Amino acid sequence: MFSAKEKLEKLELKTHVKIYSFIEIIGVIVFVIGTWCSEFENVHPLVWIGILIVALGIIWCFSFVKCPYCGSGLYYMRHIPNHCPDCGKILT
Repeated sequence: MFSAKEKLEKLELKTHVKIYSFIEIIGVIVFVIGTWCSEFENVHPLVWIGILIVALGIIWCFSFVKCPYCGSGLYYMRHIPNHCPDCGKILT
């Protein structure tokens, strides 16, 4: 039987980018709501939760947004390229 990490690694690159983007958007929304709810001297707990969600998104990006063939990280790219910059294989 496959482990959870093996199942996640089998997802397409575009799916990982969508999951990463969704996590980041949710984290920013929670952070903004937390800042609106904060008082002058007290930070609302939603601010810290938002920061943690954004950090989770960054960890997701570094872990899974990479070439499925050579494992080269694609997290620094603005858009997913058609070909891997390291191995040259076509990315789907």
